[in-house]
Amino acid sequence: MSTTYLSVDYFPLTVNFFDRDAIELAEAKYGIRVDGAVCKLLCKIFKEGYYIPWGEEQSLIFARKLGGELSGKEMDGIIQILLDKGFFDKESYEKFQILTSVKIQRIWIDATCRRKRKLEDLPYLLINDTRKQEKESNADNVSAQSELKPENENISPEIADISGQSKGEQSKAGEEEDNTAPPSIEIPGYAYNKSTHNVKGLLDSLAQHGVTNKKEVTAILKLSDYGKKGTQIWITLSTTKWGKIDNPGRYIISTLRT
Repeated sequence: MSTTYLSVDYFPLTVNFFDRDAIELAEAKYGIRVDGAVCKLLCKIFKEGYYIPWGEEQSLIFARKLGGELSGKEMDGIIQILLDKGFFDKESYEKFQILTSVKIQRIWIDATCRRKRKLEDLPYLLINDTRKQEKESNADNVSAQSELKPENENISPEIADISGQSKGEQSKAGEEEDNTAPPSIEIPGYAYNKSTHNVKGLLDSLAQHGVTNKKEVTAILKLSDYGKKGTQIWITLSTTKWGKIDNPGRYIISTLRT
């Protein structure tokens, strides 16, 4: 595998990661050292792509890199627990001697979706491209809406206009809503993956700090990769003393461009 092509710079770690059954069981047997070992193992996997070869030699080398905290046999025991509990895909390990999982691959696919790669040409994949799943989900939503449409057509005009607003009032209200809505730009599908991005939270934060200029909002969205987690935008939002900032939008853009 080409590290420069397949690797990702970081990956999400959920707040309940250490509460998973596999981690708690391994920690109960081998101690708190398990937490750091598993995190380093995930770093190694994502540095290589979405899987790594694993056997006795890799276990010994990895244990040595931990600084003697765990022996090779203890590392083998931890891996076995992670396999038995489904943290890693057991079938992939038994057939190909690799460590991977559906969740790891899903994260990797989302993180590399803008790269040119054909998933059908990549080895050991357990899932299809998530963009295909999103299209299928959108198609289901459209189908559901079309099924509801005939019922709405039977509603009388009096009930349909229950708000009592005239068409002019409704049009005016619609224009007011447009002025307060997020900028009308195309947000890529991968940005709605809550495990890697928080585009809604970013828009809410910008509004809270008074960033309402559509050009500034658009620039911030693009510079932050649409609210990608772990990036400079979140450091800026959480550490800046906003009372001293005259123009929050320009300030955020300048920090993201440096």
